[in-house]
Amino acid sequence: MVNQHIQKLIDAEQQADAIVKKAKENWVKKVKEAQSSAAQECEKFGESEEEKFRREYAEKFAAEDPTKNLEEQTKNDIEEIKHQYKRNRDSAVSLLLSGVVRVDTNPSPADIRRLKLHYLKTSA
Repeated sequence: MVNQHIQKLIDAEQQADAIVKKAKENWVKKVKEAQSSAAQECEKFGESEEEKFRREYAEKFAAEDPTKNLEEQTKNDIEEIKHQYKRNRDSAVSLLLSGVVRVDTNPSPADIRRLKLHYLKTSA
């Protein structure tokens, strides 16, 4: 009789082990399915966002011509240079002319020494 009860306990323990093992297997399976599903959703989301970005980028920049912007910037730069030229022309010309017109006719002592050395070299 005791042996029968012990055998029932052993059988019950084996059944419990089998149930726990099956539960663990099911849990692992569900976790893997969840990971796979999440990875697929992330991939789909990434693809949809990439497509959305490309579509918006194409819409925004298809309307704009990059050469038009460059041409416009070049025209603005040319106008700015013309404006600066008109504004600074008189002062630049006067500065250049003042340097040309004002010539010092008195040689410095260094100039005199150089001239004497040059004269001595050429006359010898």
